[in-house]
Amino acid sequence: MRASLLDHPGATGGPAVARALEASGWDVLRFAPDQPLPPAELVVLPDGFAPPGMEILPRSLAKGLRGHLETGGHGLGLGLGFRQLCALGLLPGRWEARDMGFLHRLVTLRVEHTGLGFTRGLGADRVGPWPMATAFRGPILEAEERLDLQLEGRVAFRLEDPLPGEPDLDLMGLCAWEGRLLGLSALPERVPEGLEAILSGLGISKS
Repeated sequence: MRASLLDHPGATGGPAVARALEASGWDVLRFAPDQPLPPAELVVLPDGFAPPGMEILPRSLAKGLRGHLETGGHGLGLGLGFRQLCALGLLPGRWEARDMGFLHRLVTLRVEHTGLGFTRGLGADRVGPWPMATAFRGPILEAEERLDLQLEGRVAFRLEDPLPGEPDLDLMGLCAWEGRLLGLSALPERVPEGLEAILSGLGISKS
């Protein structure tokens, strides 16, 4: 099993993702934003920090990710990686700086759609607590868009205990490409076996 891991100065979560993947038997191939995607079953955009507007990646990467997904590959964006997928137009929603500044908390998620590759190994149980660490709030969606995503089965995870005053920011995991692309606000790679649980239902052979 091979995973291509995006590597750039803001992707500070990359080492934790690499350790979690390698512990689960994945070969990790690192690539820069301006490089072609290395051939792999999974592409991961890790967490990190980038100021507003600086999270935008080259359009060539969006093109490469689309081709990867359209040929049956999987993609995962964690934290900053989720924001980057939205900025590339691969997932819906916008993000804005959080008025209260940086937020770090442990969150419990409810599996909203059990039939997706990224949720199949979790069943219908609640998962976590997993860390969430961000200075941004999102994904921000219009009410009609939220409803459409739910009806289309593209909500993978929902926050079990939303923050006071932010009941509309409970969609923690959104999918596209028939569930092969997941953007996730929580950071399962920072707890033992968390990322392994998320990837366990993908059905990718270890050979």
